[in-house]
Amino acid sequence: MEIVGAPLLLPTAEYLGAISIVDDWAGDTSRWRAFLTRASSQPKLEEVRGFLQAVVDCATETTPKFVTKALRAQLGAVPTD
Repeated sequence: MEIVGAPLLLPTAEYLGAISIVDDWAGDTSRWRAFLTRASSQPKLEEVRGFLQAVVDCATETTPKFVTKALRAQLGAVPTD
């Protein structure tokens, strides 16, 4: 069974999830460190790449800088800081 528009659902869900944790966790460094530990231990980066990129894209001024720096490094992006 194919759902019409299914290719759009996953990125939308990833961004909604990213917005939620960025907003909820704000400057909570312990939660972010736990998140980064779990993200770095993912055996299949390609399966979570979209979500991690969404977290980087949704980061705000209250998101600790080390979060976006670590995620960009994991994703292979050139640091912008």
